[in-house]
Amino acid sequence: MTVPQLADLFAELPFDEVQELLELLNAQVGERVRNILSEREAEADDIMSQDYVAMPKEARVAEVLMSLRHSGREPRSISYVYVVNGDSKTLIGVVDLRELVIAPDEEVLDNIMVSPVVTAEKDTSRGNLVEMFTKYHYRMIPVVDIEDHILGVICYNDIMKGIVLRAKP
Repeated sequence: MTVPQLADLFAELPFDEVQELLELLNAQVGERVRNILSEREAEADDIMSQDYVAMPKEARVAEVLMSLRHSGREPRSISYVYVVNGDSKTLIGVVDLRELVIAPDEEVLDNIMVSPVVTAEKDTSRGNLVEMFTKYHYRMIPVVDIEDHILGVICYNDIMKGIVLRAKP
């Protein structure tokens, strides 16, 4: 389960049970869940997932598609392929999976990527993330550090589901 999914589940449980379950999680995940459940507004760093696809700009469409087919990834983690500059994980572009599927096999990602990429920083608040998703209608938004290294992604469902649940009377 993702951290936001755990927080949503824990939000439905009695306080004592939540505390016991939090002790079973590793320290980093537990802290992220606590931050989401606490009164302070969660930030991108608390909500982001490490389940994303990043490929070098030189990768060819055929090899990317083959890699995706054999990756065993959940379908929700492959809406986009994030294009990075070499081993540095510096985010330089993004390719929508639909564009990837219709591109010629020999095309390189560098030629079909969209750049610049709309990104969030790790301290972007949940409220600002909601605004970004509302404005851009993306399925995922990458989280980057100050040097544009990709740290993770925020999924639309993880942000917007929480807003809908909190809006219920």
